[in-house]
Amino acid sequence: MPRKARLLIPGAIHHVMAHGIDGRKIFIDDEDRSFFVLLLAKYLDRSGHRCYAWVVMENHYHLLLRTNEEPLGIFMRRLNTSYAMYYQKRYKRRGYVFQNRYKSIVTQDQYYIEQLVRYVHLNPIRAGICKTIEDLDRYPWIGHSVLVGLQENRFQNKKDILKRFTVKGESTTNGYRKHIVEGIEKGENVEFLNTIRKSNKGSADKKEYQCWVIGDQEFVKKAIENDTVRRLKLSEYGKNGVTVEKIAVDICRQMGITYAQIYRRARNNEISALRKIVAALSHRQYGIPLIQVAEFFRIQSPAVSRMLNEGERLMKQYGITTVEFKQNALKY
Repeated sequence: MPRKARLLIPGAIHHVMAHGIDGRKIFIDDEDRSFFVLLLAKYLDRSGHRCYAWVVMENHYHLLLRTNEEPLGIFMRRLNTSYAMYYQKRYKRRGYVFQNRYKSIVTQDQYYIEQLVRYVHLNPIRAGICKTIEDLDRYPWIGHSVLVGLQENRFQNKKDILKRFTVKGESTTNGYRKHIVEGIEKGENVEFLNTIRKSNKGSADKKEYQCWVIGDQEFVKKAIENDTVRRLKLSEYGKNGVTVEKIAVDICRQMGITYAQIYRRARNNEISALRKIVAALSHRQYGIPLIQVAEFFRIQSPAVSRMLNEGERLMKQYGITTVEFKQNALKY
């Protein structure tokens, strides 16, 4: 049966899970869990993805992330590879640490994100590690303890999640905690749980959209259409030999700027506008991967992500709509 596809949708919310190979424990003690959390903080900071929920169990972990323009796969490769190297060295093991690929599913924002936060944070209850809500409050390897104010970390986006649980006359923290308690006492939405578990099996029928994306019919249709367009762009830029340099050369020509000036770190001038326009055209119009754009400008991917919206606005301001790939157009 074919492997489940990855949806390439910047700004989407992803529920991510990775298991130890053959169900093996990969977080043996608190030292392992602590090191993994440090890696998580490091690579979230580097990528610019936002973390809404997380939990570290004995043989797997869950994350709920909102991605930016950098593909999720880059972040996951860094995270899992770094932890696997640590694990192999500490326990003198060889071979794979994680079971196959990580699993991910794109999720609609409204309603579903609240359900997923609860699903992720109730893992220790379902596994019997925590018996009560008080036990869960004190469990250190989870985003729940951060949201109820008993733990702090720098990588979890606490504000954006808590505001979803506003209850009249009560704090957002209390509203969130009531949502979790309701899941413990009354049980979670069975249909929602079944959809998540079906997705997490690891291989699925490509005809079943629930294996890629969770949401209402309109969201599912739009998500798959956006993913298809993005994949076509990725294929097109490679097939036609389009590069960031070729785009930059023509934008320099259109703006009357010499090519050598493109590496100047200037703000609030035409050089800054040029860089942002080239980044936006390269990634969003021609589908060139973010990491390649970043390498061209000699900066990190999150910095390129921050340039894109402004770059599209500046394209309209400067009247730039197309790029002409001319021979011998390079002007220094």
